[in-house]
Amino acid sequence: QMEVARRLGVPLDGISFPGHFLVRLPVDDGMLIMDPFNNGRPLDIDELRDRARPHLGGDVPDDDVLSQILHPASHRTM
Repeated sequence: QMEVARRLGVPLDGISFPGHFLVRLPVDDGMLIMDPFNNGRPLDIDELRDRARPHLGGDVPDDDVLSQILHPASHRTM
């Protein structure tokens, strides 16, 4: 999927989200986070926080932590 998007000029980035691989797409007002293993379903901020919480010792990530988690993965990591 990532390679197809790249060839089409769609700027998808892979995210090594805790416990699950996600993708992000830059949009005008931020970024769209999608689950490629669930038909590309978009995830909202609350679901991202809920998904990250078990991997952070039960703490709900604040905006700064969530921003770090959503940083693109390197090609080597993918």
